[in-house]
Order: sequence, then structure tokens, then C-alpha cells
Amino acid sequence: MLEVWREIKVELEQENIRPVSPDADSINEVTQILNDRAAGVSATQVSYPVDQEETLEGMNSHSVKGRLGDRVLGRRGKAWGK
Repeated sequence: MLEVWREIKVELEQENIRPVSPDADSINEVTQILNDRAAGVSATQVSYPVDQEETLEGMNSHSVKGRLGDRVLGRRGKAWGK
């Protein structure tokens, strides 16, 4: 959507059309809002892999496999009942 507004601005400039002040203000406001939204999305995309890595590291340090292995094999590594 931001690209569409950028193209509109470029086309107006190329055709030497200057929007009236309220229209120019609206175009600038819309493009600013869309720029802010794009920056927010970009920041989220950058932080997502970091959050995912931290989650995976936490899962590895408290692994279900390790806890399950302790229950199945017992704390001494021997199978239950042997």
C-alpha cells in the first residue's frame, strides 16, 4: 500500500501537478502512517528470530526428553523394575 502512495506522489511530481494543501497534508499523513507501520513490522521480524532462539534455548535446558528419560530409566540410569 505504501508503494501505491509513493507512486502517486512521483506521478504527480512528474506531471508537475501540485496538490492543494489539504490533499498534500493527507498524502503526507498517509505515507507517514504507512512508513511507521512498515518500520514496526520490520522491527517485529527482526526480533522474532531472537525470541524464537531464546525459546528454543530454554526448551533445551529444561528438555522434556531429559525429564522423561529420568522417569523411564530412573535417576541411576537403570530401567524401572530391574
